[in-house]
Amino acid sequence: MNISSAEIRGLHICLKIGLKRHKVRLVCGGCFRGFLCLLCTRAGGFRSVLRRREWYDIAACGFRLWFVRSGRVLRLFRLWFWFSGLLHILHPFRLLGRRGKYRRVLGRGNGHFAGGGDFLDFYRGKPVEEALPLGVVLTIPAAGSEGSPNTVITDEENKIKKGTKADCLRPQFAILNPQLTFTLPKYQSACGISDMMSHILERYFSKTPDNAVTDRMCEAVLLAVKDVAMRVIIDNEDYQAQANLMWAGMLAHNNICGVGREQDWASHALAHQISALFDSAHGAVLAVIFPAWMRYCLDEDVERFARLAANVWEVPESDDKRQMALAGIERYQEFLRGLGLPTKLAHLDVPEESIPELVELLVASNGPTVGNFKKLTAADAEAIYRLAL
Repeated sequence: MNISSAEIRGLHICLKIGLKRHKVRLVCGGCFRGFLCLLCTRAGGFRSVLRRREWYDIAACGFRLWFVRSGRVLRLFRLWFWFSGLLHILHPFRLLGRRGKYRRVLGRGNGHFAGGGDFLDFYRGKPVEEALPLGVVLTIPAAGSEGSPNTVITDEENKIKKGTKADCLRPQFAILNPQLTFTLPKYQSACGISDMMSHILERYFSKTPDNAVTDRMCEAVLLAVKDVAMRVIIDNEDYQAQANLMWAGMLAHNNICGVGREQDWASHALAHQISALFDSAHGAVLAVIFPAWMRYCLDEDVERFARLAANVWEVPESDDKRQMALAGIERYQEFLRGLGLPTKLAHLDVPEESIPELVELLVASNGPTVGNFKKLTAADAEAIYRLAL
């Protein structure tokens, strides 16, 4: 469909007026590269759609509007938003529950729905039973939202970052075009690499026995990420490297590597509270926390850490498995440093004095223990935070 530049300018002006008249509020955030929202409505028309809604919070710095004509009736509209902010847009649970008028949401980017009021109940234990079908166009390989049923939110009032999941939240389709990653800042690419590797490690560190297939799958995806990571940092227009990274990020968190395994997720819980309190990038915090967690939990299963060191980080085999494991952790940290990521809390401007508050928030968010590989108490969490200083 061809639309003239004059039509685009006219629709742009109409959208600006509509934003004011129909209580669509633009706000700025701080985390993601892009998001596209596609809404299908049975009774077309920009005004008629907005009249049926209440407040929409949208983080954006630019937009275009297309109308697809069907006879004389406007039956479909698309709003494209390019932004570098946290999305507050058209809460899918509310849309489905209150109106049931929208059939599909298409997200462009890699992010999480956020909101307030009763929407936060889904992150406080209320089960998610239904949601709008979701499709995504990926623009940053990182969180794996394109293949996972997970969503994470920061409760800014209580300074708690918390996730929830439901299979109905898993996207029904995802478009992975490596060219859409070419403009990513190197730091965001590095954070994405750290995040996807952490998703695999949370599954790899399991005490469930006899999982030879998923053990090898975890190691293979980690090796693939390790092999292409520096290529992406050096040249973010390396199509093949970005393609492999995109695919690895999806495999890291669609749970194919975690089938039949008890998973840990303590490191994510520890990292979330730092992000909530200090607004630090998630992947950067994981680059600090995960090696500290590994050192602290090493003696839970030295053989598993030694296996990771040998099969992924190419540490030579030795009778001293503990030394092998420690060498593997050190090589992991060297790899993260090579990507330009922080490896200490001090690099994130997280002071030692904040540790008691971090532990308090962790317990408030997750209960008295976190993790499964080693169930961490508040005292354990404090020790890991201090190990990461």
